[in-house]
Amino acid sequence: MSRTAVIGAGPCGLAQLHAFEQARLDGVDVGEVVCFEKQSDWGGLWNYTWR
Repeated sequence: MSRTAVIGAGPCGLAQLHAFEQARLDGVDVGEVVCFEKQSDWGGLWNYTWR
């Protein structure tokens, strides 16, 4: 069993999560995939707010 961590749920992180999900739907054993995001919501620069 493999374990993968995706750091950041911005554009690249979301693309990687999507690729893992597509592989899983195609029958590939991708193991456990976890995403870590510092902000309270996903999106990275797509979800930018002035602070």
